[in-house]
Amino acid sequence: MPKGTRLKEGPYLGGLEHDTQITQPQNSWRMRARNNEQSFEDMVKYHFINCFHTCLRR
Repeated sequence: MPKGTRLKEGPYLGGLEHDTQITQPQNSWRMRARNNEQSFEDMVKYHFINCFHTCLRR
């Protein structure tokens, strides 16, 4: 994805450096979520299960 590319989800954030740091990782994450619809749900479940077990161990 070229630098400074506008996302469908929101307006251009401005500044190539800022856009590269903020928008691109978010976009690639969203693309992964679109490619596998379960990935977001699984990630959330795993995150909360992990936190829950961590709390129980303490």
